[in-house]
This record gives sequence, C-alpha cells and structure tokens, in this order.
Amino acid sequence: MGKRAPRGGSGRTSTGTGKLTSPTSRSLHCTLGSEDLKKWGGTATLLILFFFCASAASALEESSVRVSVQKTEVRVGESFTVLVLVEPNEPITGLEVSLSFNPDVLSLTDVRYQELLGTGSFYVPPKIDEENGHVLIAGTALNGATISSSGTFARLAFRGKKAGYSELKIKNASMVRIENSSGGTTIAYLSCALENSGVNVLAQESPAGGNLRSSAPTGNEVLVPLAGGILLLLALLIILITVRRSAKYQDETYFW
Repeated sequence: MGKRAPRGGSGRTSTGTGKLTSPTSRSLHCTLGSEDLKKWGGTATLLILFFFCASAASALEESSVRVSVQKTEVRVGESFTVLVLVEPNEPITGLEVSLSFNPDVLSLTDVRYQELLGTGSFYVPPKIDEENGHVLIAGTALNGATISSSGTFARLAFRGKKAGYSELKIKNASMVRIENSSGGTTIAYLSCALENSGVNVLAQESPAGGNLRSSAPTGNEVLVPLAGGILLLLALLIILITVRRSAKYQDETYFW
C-alpha cells in the first residue's frame, strides 16, 4: 500500500536519528511503489490515493486553536476574560500559543492555565511583554501521555486601558505529538487552523452620554443647597417680623 510522510503544522518532523524533513504545511505527501501499481492497477490505485490524500488533508485542518472573548465591548477600566480554546483532531502531547494585543488599548492582568493537559502536566510560566502587547503560553503532558479532547488551554484576564479597538490575534500556534519507539523519538508538529477575535473599548461614559462621576456629593454640592435654605428661612423671618410690626402699628393707631 502507499506510504505517507509525517504531517506537520509548522512543516517539521524530527526523529531520533537527528534527520529533519520539511513537508508543506497542511499537505500530505504520498508515495506509491511500482509493485502497488502492478498489483492494483494504475488507474484504480490513483483514484484510491486521491481520495485518501484529500480525506487526510481535510482532517488536518479540523484541528484548531481559537480565541473566545467574554465581551466584544467594554468600558475603560472594565475587566473581561479571554479563553484560548484548543480542538485537536488527533492526540497531542503539548502545545504552544503566541497571542498579541494592542498595549495602548488593553492591559493584561492575569494568565491562568487550565487542566486541559491533565494533572501533573508541565506548564511554562507565561512570558508577558506588556509593552509590546504579547504573551506566550505553552505546556506539555508528561510520561508519554496525550490528549485528544477539546477544552480551554488558558484563561486570560484583560482590562480596558484606553478607548479604541484591539485585535486578539494568535500569531503562532504549534501542536506537538511526541512518540517514543525502539527506533528513537519522533516529534511531529501538527497543523492547526487559527481563529482570532477582538474587543472594542469605549470611553467611560454614562448611558445618557454624560461623563460618569462619583455618586458621593462634593463639598460645594452640599454647601449650595444649605446656604439656599438658610437664606429662605431668613426671608421668611423678615416677612413675619414685618407683618407683626405692621399689625401692632395698626392696633396702636386704632386705639388713639
């Protein structure tokens, strides 16, 4: 039967012999021997080979790494969560994801790995470049373990820093499968599709369009109504005194 070369997302497959091959990303290289052609017939074999390669190449593209944003619109100073979701199409040993954001608009406040790779796995401490808006996260299962289920690889916390738009872009993602055999260790870099996202940071305004302010009144806001009330009381007292004096004067005039 036809043989296929190792497949890889970054186009690299290394073996224990130290040799390195570089097949095209998201492609499958198939070879066919002359004995196969004689046994099965040239036309039939080519048709089988065509459908086999097309099916395998399609399966490669099903693996994905994507960004999921809790909110697509936030206010300046508001925090929100970003998830890095992984959907492997075949068992993997580990992965590495490089994510970029706009450092003028967003501030990365926290990175927490989830248990996608299982307990006892090794996670690389996140490498955060706040100035240039970049974070690198990576992890691997240990003791020959692999994972094939979808899930959350990491949870990132951001805060709106300034009004504007920031794309949350996966600059690079690598899924790795490590296989140990009597012939050595094979490291396959698997292909994966990338899905980015983004968030729009709005100015810190009230729903009516005015500027937000503290709910606690300031000193002037307290003194102005207080002074107005005192003046009103004084005016009422003056009117009352005037009325009483006028009434008293009329009584004295009538007596005389």
